[in-house]
Amino acid sequence: MHSPPIEKKSRPYFPHVFLEEHAEQAPESIAIVFRDRRITYGQLDREAHDIGQMLAGEGVGPNVVVGLYMPRSPELIFAVMGIYKSGGACAFLRFDDSSERTDDAIAQLRPRLILSTRSCLPRLHNVSCRVICLDELDRETVPRQSSFTAPACATLSENDVASVFLTSGSRGKPKAVPIPFGRIPVRDRPQSGQHRYVLKTDSGTTFTRAEIVHPILAGGAVYIAPLGMERDAGGFVEYLIENEITHLISTPTFLQLLTLQDNFRACKFLRSVICSGETVPGAMVSAFFQKVNAELTIVYGCTEAPSISSLTLKSNMQGVISVGKPSEFTEIHILDENMRPVPMGEEGEICVGGSIAKGYLDDPALADEKFFTYFDQDKKGKRLFRTGDIGKWLQGGDLQIIGRRDDQVKVRGYRFHLSEIENRILEHPGVRVCAVVDHEHEIYGKRIVGFYGRKSESNLRTDDLRRFLRQLVPPEMIPHTFIEVSDLPLTANGKIDRSELRRRPAVSSSPLTSFQSPDAFERLVVCLWERVIEHPIRDADVNFFDLGGDSFSFSLMKSEFERQFGIGFPDIALSDLTIRRLTSALRLGQKRSAIPLPIPLKSGTRRPIFFAPYGYDQWGLGGCYFYLLTSKLDIEQPVYELAPPESTHRQPSIRAIALDCVKSIKAVQPQGPYILAGYSNGGVVAFDIAQLLAADGDTVERLILIDTYMPSAYHKSVWLKGIAATLKGKKVQLRSRMVFLIKQFFLGRWMSPSKELDKLNCFISRTYSPLKYHGRVDFLYAGESSSWRVSHDLLGWHGLLCGNVRLRRFEGNHLGPISMPVAAKVSEEIQRLLESDD
Repeated sequence: MHSPPIEKKSRPYFPHVFLEEHAEQAPESIAIVFRDRRITYGQLDREAHDIGQMLAGEGVGPNVVVGLYMPRSPELIFAVMGIYKSGGACAFLRFDDSSERTDDAIAQLRPRLILSTRSCLPRLHNVSCRVICLDELDRETVPRQSSFTAPACATLSENDVASVFLTSGSRGKPKAVPIPFGRIPVRDRPQSGQHRYVLKTDSGTTFTRAEIVHPILAGGAVYIAPLGMERDAGGFVEYLIENEITHLISTPTFLQLLTLQDNFRACKFLRSVICSGETVPGAMVSAFFQKVNAELTIVYGCTEAPSISSLTLKSNMQGVISVGKPSEFTEIHILDENMRPVPMGEEGEICVGGSIAKGYLDDPALADEKFFTYFDQDKKGKRLFRTGDIGKWLQGGDLQIIGRRDDQVKVRGYRFHLSEIENRILEHPGVRVCAVVDHEHEIYGKRIVGFYGRKSESNLRTDDLRRFLRQLVPPEMIPHTFIEVSDLPLTANGKIDRSELRRRPAVSSSPLTSFQSPDAFERLVVCLWERVIEHPIRDADVNFFDLGGDSFSFSLMKSEFERQFGIGFPDIALSDLTIRRLTSALRLGQKRSAIPLPIPLKSGTRRPIFFAPYGYDQWGLGGCYFYLLTSKLDIEQPVYELAPPESTHRQPSIRAIALDCVKSIKAVQPQGPYILAGYSNGGVVAFDIAQLLAADGDTVERLILIDTYMPSAYHKSVWLKGIAATLKGKKVQLRSRMVFLIKQFFLGRWMSPSKELDKLNCFISRTYSPLKYHGRVDFLYAGESSSWRVSHDLLGWHGLLCGNVRLRRFEGNHLGPISMPVAAKVSEEIQRLLESDD
């Protein structure tokens, strides 16, 4: 079965002709908005006319390739329309590519000349053709034709090349794909100025052209988003709201990030979203319609055939989501291995005719492989393109995509072969074997996972491999996760078992290292990054993107940072985005307050829990164990870590720490009731905070102590153990205790503050003399190490806890709450306590 040809009244798809018509009908209508610049259709047409006349004077005409190398700006749109007016073909070069790949692309395209800007010239140092900087163009001296008119239909054919796009091949060489102008159905066009579109990409893909051309066809305004905003979902949504954007073109991955933003539902002006480049998840479609009242058009296509089919949804669709029916002037054939049509409902390779590419520039062998002549039932020959996608026809004539015929994948709109990445990885001298597979992530969509084995003499690390690939392939082709293996699994016939690799968890093999910061803010940033990147952080000075981050995980990290810390994301260059730099900016933002503000770990609408600091935090745990202890709390339960004190008190004490913490609590929650919690030494601090709040007339709703020993009882038990060991002939414990006590005496009296924080903690807890507490206490204790002491004297608190005390036992020892899986069990128990009313 194949799709029938669609006969409609049409006209040549010449964007510059549409521009001229709008400029004549509504010359004052806004065409481009960029920062404080507003450019009308009349101005855009004049700028494009001048550039077209200059290009014609340089010998540019039909099918002559002109390179475009510049970031998104009004000048980029001027250049595109100017090239079309001259009859030439736009060759979009990726602005964010490495110099090596840019040189290779230019060599492949062989443009007559390149249009760029002065700021981009340093990147074009090995270019043999002429480069014209539009921002330095002297229009009085450039060559022009004596009489110039845009070729339009007179000398330009719909079969001439409109644009040339570059894509990656299986052998690592870019493929240059020439796309003809083609035809477009004649429709009633809206009045100029009614539609607002966004130009957010400058990557040189078909998205770039669509975001420029679609608004021109409709007579709408192109709003050029600031550079970097394509990596900031939250900021991009704000841009949509502020500028009342009506139309958007996006990949499914980026659109899913937008739907995750709470303020996306405020995009009241959004009328239509075109989603293309990847498989569209059903969950994303549902989330989209829950938040906005707009049409969602799912477009299926590829570089060689940008618009194969489309499906427009006006409400959520239950069940299987197809990619719709064939687009105008496109025929779809689903063929078997022998290039014969398959029946309705059966799978086959999707082959496309009609509006497709002309082949590949200077690569006839590859063109013969991918493009072929197909004879239908009437023995009429048709030129078709093999997409490599497997699909089938559904009842009603809709097309469904099943998967890929080969190892080619599509990530964030970029199609490439996994074998290309494997070949590049194997170029590293420290790599012995490797395999690359795609892996579906429930939030981020398709991700690339690389498995590799090191040579015996190599000390290769994953961040070394990531930096190596960064010089050879585009960012989207760098695996998000690297997993080191001794050997790769093989099938019965000796091939790599990729199905087995796909079934394995996509968890990095990078070991947790000894990187443990003593800085509370730095620990929190580390925890945040590890949750977003899903890798352990090995070094505070490694760039976010070298750790495996990408534009989408950066967007999530930025949003989570602002939500968690309550301050705007600092203005840090992406090349300098490290744990150390971000922590310094965070600390600067927090120090603007004279009061040591609590550090937010989780946000929500309920009454917050304040976790007391672990004394002077000699283990360097701080926020890390708080994250573990709160991992199972309700999503709406806010949690704060009271900032660990700096060891600056001349006479350090539990009371001094507690007084600082009360000030911090009051800054966030001026009035009770309060919920306090503390683990180990932190429980002692939480106990004293509760006493201070109660003495001040505030209500403490709940005090949660997690395996907290009364300090004097703890030190007494240590002495008793030392004496018992001495009676058995072992004097080491008692002698060590005596030396330790002498050091504490001098340390506390004359050497405070001290860097020996563990000894300082022992001193301040040993000198603590608590009062009786009459409030409610939830007491969680370790079953393996504390059961006898709890039944004997409540870990030394017997006689001090005079109110309602509820005991809860958890499996494990004293260190259980700072490691999984015990921490998760303790977190669940805390949640049950919060939900109970007794």
